[in-house]
Amino acid sequence: MKLHNLYKIRGCLNEFAAKAIVQAVVVSRLDYCNSLLYGATARDINCLQKFQNSAARFVSGASRYDHITPVRKRLHWLPIMQRVEYKVALIVYKALNNAAPSYISELLSTYVPCRQLRTVDLGLLQVPYTASCMGDRAFAVAGPKTIQ
Repeated sequence: MKLHNLYKIRGCLNEFAAKAIVQAVVVSRLDYCNSLLYGATARDINCLQKFQNSAARFVSGASRYDHITPVRKRLHWLPIMQRVEYKVALIVYKALNNAAPSYISELLSTYVPCRQLRTVDLGLLQVPYTASCMGDRAFAVAGPKTIQ
């Protein structure tokens, strides 16, 4: 594991350098395609969360018994599940503002009520019906659910 190897040189780094290295080597791996983790099991998310907590402890020099939430807040790092939801919401935002490829934008459709309602001005998205729980992980379903 790269983080394990970084602990060997931690004494030679200040917090700024440690954060830069962890951002480049570790956090970039956590963020790569993390939108695919939408709907993943709690066990998988927990494993990644422990890894992120370990990286935060490496950067801050906190012990393993210190509470990690204040450390993550100071580093401006969201928990893994919130990072995933943020990434999905960002893709939805780009799709709605024509900054995403057309094949992604075509997966989203606006909600049109069958009669005149006050919610017509809110810009809600249509959530397609899925018969299986795996269908809920598709972007066409997960995107609208994330921003509502």
